[in-house]
Amino acid sequence: MATTTQTSEELTLTSVNIEDAGSACKKITVEIPASVIDERIGDNFATLTSEVRLPGFRPGKAPRKLVERRFAKGVAEETRSKLMREAYEKVMRDNNFKIIGNPITADDKIADLQPGKPFTFTFEVEVLPEFDLPKYDGVALRRPTLEITREMVDKEIKTQQERRGTVVPVEGAPEPGDYFFGSAKISDTEGTVLGNVAETVSRLPLADDPDRGPIGGIQVDGIKTLLGGKTAGETVTVETTGPENHELEAVRGKPISIEFNIANVGRLIPATMEQLLEMTGLEIEGQLRERLEKALQAQIAGEQQDILRRQVARYLLENTEVDLPERASAAQTAQTIESFRLRMLNQGMPAYLVEERMAEIREAGAERAAKDLKLMFIMERLCEVFEVDVTEDEINGRIAQIAMRQNTRPEKLRQELIRSGRGPMLVNQIRHEKAADRVIDMGEVAAITAEEWNKEMEAEKAAAQAEAGDGSEPAKKKTTKKKTSTKKKAKKDED
Repeated sequence: MATTTQTSEELTLTSVNIEDAGSACKKITVEIPASVIDERIGDNFATLTSEVRLPGFRPGKAPRKLVERRFAKGVAEETRSKLMREAYEKVMRDNNFKIIGNPITADDKIADLQPGKPFTFTFEVEVLPEFDLPKYDGVALRRPTLEITREMVDKEIKTQQERRGTVVPVEGAPEPGDYFFGSAKISDTEGTVLGNVAETVSRLPLADDPDRGPIGGIQVDGIKTLLGGKTAGETVTVETTGPENHELEAVRGKPISIEFNIANVGRLIPATMEQLLEMTGLEIEGQLRERLEKALQAQIAGEQQDILRRQVARYLLENTEVDLPERASAAQTAQTIESFRLRMLNQGMPAYLVEERMAEIREAGAERAAKDLKLMFIMERLCEVFEVDVTEDEINGRIAQIAMRQNTRPEKLRQELIRSGRGPMLVNQIRHEKAADRVIDMGEVAAITAEEWNKEMEAEKAAAQAEAGDGSEPAKKKTTKKKTSTKKKAKKDED
């Protein structure tokens, strides 16, 4: 259906009422005058009448009143949708709001457009809160030095063999270390579906590993029993408590049920040295070692920059006062969590380890969630101050880098980012890194040995643990109920 569209600059609003709906959230009520409603509906019908094909009439020759009777509801809905979008964009622009998430319509049911009557609607939107940045030039930073050893190259060879290995289907009972691929469904205690995970992976822990791991992206206890002996086509159901930092607000801290549908079980067969040499186009192991040593040098440079960025983040967190929302919204949480996912993929972390780390991040407490949210606000403000932009070449370069470390094709990774909606999060991650790099460039960077750095990190870790165990009762660990059901999928009753 073709319609005429006015630009948001041309839109006239009768009134705009803006209220605080909590920290970093605005409740906005907008009224669009009746004259605009009538004009838009009239313009849209005029365009439609000139183009529509109706039985018994040549194109564009159907009577206006017949077209109005036939398409009144559709034109009204489309006009309303466009007016709401234009009004939202105008309010955001006129008030210079820095948007964090998508707007949420506050009304249970949006009213229909009525000719001759004004149209009013209310929505809530998350905005960047107002706060002052600390002095960010001349920040004292430390860069640990690190030399490549034979042991590091040996470890990288093993990593490459696993990364370029083959996952073969498991016939019979799975063994520790095997992978379980499939999909998952998260429901509440009444069976209402809260969310679906289209693709997920779990791993049967090794004998000495903790009896804990991700199911549907959520850490659960007793995973050795849950997955032990299971095969492709089976469904495992487990009851647990949703992590407080989950992207889905309906899951947070609530009793939930996770149904994991196992599509297949796989076992990783690492590539042999001969296969690895053939894949890399090299002839002898010495050539491979030389190439990996150069790659490790570049990797170490990247890790050193990440260490500096973390120091910048810590400085900004400790020296910035931000009025945070009581709880991070779903959009904010998703952006933070996906940022971690992309960072781990860029580091070359295997998919199952990414899944485990993601589950741990979701399980992080309110303090960790608040810190992540605060840092996101700060980095957004820095990007604004530095006028940080991201070029297409930078995006393509990051995609190529991640693809290489995940042993996949860049175009395949790009399509996955688009399909999953993670593309904008990748752009934000690059923006935030560029902003942190600007602070690093203005900082005072001193070199220290890797041993000194490791000692400092161990001391900080010990201090944090001592502070957490200050004599008060330790927090009780959330428990997971063991397997509640195991059944075969896609089988009809034989009765």
